[in-house]
Amino acid sequence: MTQKKQLILIYSILPLVIALSVFNWYWHSQKQPVVKDVGRQKEQVWRKIEGDLVGVHQLGESVQLSSLADKTWILCEFYAKCPMCAQRNAAELIDIYKKYQDDPRFHLVCISIDPDDDVEKLQEYAEALNADVKNWWFLKAPMEATHDYLEKQIGFYTVKERVNPEEIATKGRYSHDLSIVVVQPGMKMVTKRDLITGKAQGEALYETWKAELTDLIEAGLSQP
Repeated sequence: MTQKKQLILIYSILPLVIALSVFNWYWHSQKQPVVKDVGRQKEQVWRKIEGDLVGVHQLGESVQLSSLADKTWILCEFYAKCPMCAQRNAAELIDIYKKYQDDPRFHLVCISIDPDDDVEKLQEYAEALNADVKNWWFLKAPMEATHDYLEKQIGFYTVKERVNPEEIATKGRYSHDLSIVVVQPGMKMVTKRDLITGKAQGEALYETWKAELTDLIEAGLSQP
């Protein structure tokens, strides 16, 4: 085939190739879903808490967490000898408590991850933080039920016992989740944030997470 005939063949086929390419693009574009409101932040319910935990609060009365179903409540883990809880998380919890303690729809719950060791410490801990039992419980429950509830229902990471004596002296016997959980009416868990970790990663992230907690608490309290 001469060069002239090759060029004629190429240019005669080229319009067909272009037409097929255009058709292929159009056909695929029609199959793609239309996405709206990309990037818009939407309300997210992480999970509905289905289980329950029955325990004893700082004054020795038996209570169950399901009784808080119509409230907006805060949940966190602690144990009496944990220096991380006392030195860091306590300040955040006190700040939240002071803001909302006068609202009858608000409640705060701290659950001991070491209830056998904390039997006589709950009231002492509560008094040190000026916690009123009517809306701030320091709760202990059977060990197995406690860890099942916190880890499977809520999603706290598994408690680990430290073995390094220096770490035990400075951080406590157990490594545990220091996150603060917000639960809105209907037992809807809507966020879980570790403000200590947030602050370690930068002031901006800490402020963002703290504002998120506040917004979700107030959103829950505003529900009819």
